[in-house]
Amino acid sequence: MYFSKTVSTLSTDNNVQTSQWDGIINQILISFPSGANNLIGVKVFHNSKQIVPTLNTIALDNTSPVFNVNEPIKMGDSVRVDWENADSTFAHTVDVIANIVEDAKTAPKTAARP
Repeated sequence: MYFSKTVSTLSTDNNVQTSQWDGIINQILISFPSGANNLIGVKVFHNSKQIVPTLNTIALDNTSPVFNVNEPIKMGDSVRVDWENADSTFAHTVDVIANIVEDAKTAPKTAARP
């Protein structure tokens, strides 16, 4: 799932997407732009559970950290990203990718060929 938002000065915003399949959220990537100066915060939720960071908000500058998570997700579940821009001068755009992989334990089994 890909999320991108340009957040105006001194404002908050969010975006919600619905999972189209069952699986595991195995990684969250957050791309903070140069000049963000730790002023734009991000939170990622699965349904109502905050998964990145697990508490508070993450706010960085000019980096794209990858967070390894192991969060089972079902078709129809929501992933929400909250942004908060504390910068009084500039709007900032932060991209977030939630990578979902198939859960090997619940994936349909294919019949073996004779």
